[in-house]
Amino acid sequence: MARHKGRIGKEVLEDLYLKQRLLFKEIVKKTRRSKQNICYYLRVYKIPKRGRARRISKTDLEELYVKQKLSLRKICELCDRSLEAIRNDLKFYGIPLRRWRGGWGGQGPYTPRLPKEVLVDLYLNKKKSTPEIGEETGRTKRVILINLAEYGIPRRTSSEARKNGLINGHIKPLHGEDHPFWHGGTSFEPYPPDFNERLKEKVRRRDGYVCQKCGMTQEKSLEKFHKKLATHHIDYNKNNCDLSNLVSLCSRCSSDVNFNREYWTIYFSQKVVSMRTEAWSEKTT
Repeated sequence: MARHKGRIGKEVLEDLYLKQRLLFKEIVKKTRRSKQNICYYLRVYKIPKRGRARRISKTDLEELYVKQKLSLRKICELCDRSLEAIRNDLKFYGIPLRRWRGGWGGQGPYTPRLPKEVLVDLYLNKKKSTPEIGEETGRTKRVILINLAEYGIPRRTSSEARKNGLINGHIKPLHGEDHPFWHGGTSFEPYPPDFNERLKEKVRRRDGYVCQKCGMTQEKSLEKFHKKLATHHIDYNKNNCDLSNLVSLCSRCSSDVNFNREYWTIYFSQKVVSMRTEAWSEKTT
């Protein structure tokens, strides 16, 4: 249940609303109350609604916005008006909003349209991507896309873009020795004949048909992955098929343990030792 915040003082509300002439959203932010709550206390204290601020003259607005090319926020600060009021005045006088680097609206520095010849050369002839063109010309990707649409230049398909990215190095494929998880190509080496289904079943039986990382049973593994529990080599050496080097894992955990190999080698080695100790203590008792 929300905690009651108490009344807003009349003097406080008069100062914020009449003297400082703050917007409702600014009063809401300062007092941490809803707009409806603020309106309620304006009625309770019989604080008169302030009149609408006069429009900025067309000549002043053209001087600030068109000639000096000031941003809307800068004009708000100079004229002590809200952003919405400045936008309404521009619309009333028929002054179009200029384009800026982030799109439309005139809240940032003015950026002239990229010439069609330059855009055709970069996009169609040199096959550069929109982020690359934006970086080269000092514009955002959104502005480049707007220019393409304005000039009627057809966009590349996703397959063409991927192919072009691979050629230009924008999307560099990681294969073989370039991949951070490359381990000398050991995954392509064949398993020895000793690593057969009979040995795997022996390991699963020893582990109680349970994944030794997450605890998933073989029944759930068959339901979820349609596979039996995998048999994992603790030291990541395919030729070491000793029972102390093998452990049962589900398909998901078998993939997870390919990362941070040193940690999992120590973890499963200790786990196998503890299982052996438990089995020996059970035999002796």
